[in-house]
Amino acid sequence: MKRTKRILCIVLSVIMLLTILPINSMAIPKMDLGGTCGDNLTWTLDDEGTLTISGTGVMTNYSSYQNVPWYSVRSSVTSVVINSGVTTIGYQAFRNCVNLSSVTLGNGIATIGDYTFYDCQNLENVYISDLASWCNIDFTSYRSNPMYYADNLYLDEELITDLVIPDGVTRIPVYAFNGCSSIVCVKIP
Repeated sequence: MKRTKRILCIVLSVIMLLTILPINSMAIPKMDLGGTCGDNLTWTLDDEGTLTISGTGVMTNYSSYQNVPWYSVRSSVTSVVINSGVTTIGYQAFRNCVNLSSVTLGNGIATIGDYTFYDCQNLENVYISDLASWCNIDFTSYRSNPMYYADNLYLDEELITDLVIPDGVTRIPVYAFNGCSSIVCVKIP
């Protein structure tokens, strides 16, 4: 009985000490969230949930979305920014990033791999700065285009409702505007 009281007293003392400790002393240290995702590409994830891909060249193709370097923090990803210089976005790169709501794509992307944005049901907005560059992307399937889930395509931060294909565009790739419900009018030169 005395031993039980003593153990109970120790447990209660520890609990009381934990409640008066400052919160900062119990904070989990921040992890350095970043690494490589291609020979000349790096990725970083900031505190706001923005995953940024920087550098030049081709992103790694992933045989499984569980192999992407940000897999363990994918639920923290709320936006993706692919900087200009990235030429290919790898297979399954952002698959199952369930809290992803926006994607910003830099110029110069030639190919987006299959299943890249698959299972990103909360994706709403895609931002681009060059419509001709968008029309040059080879979407390997509907699952590779962020517009499969997103409804809104923005050009220079302005929602596209009247789509005017620029002069010089000689082809519009399959799936380029698939699912883009914000577009109500299309003009082709």
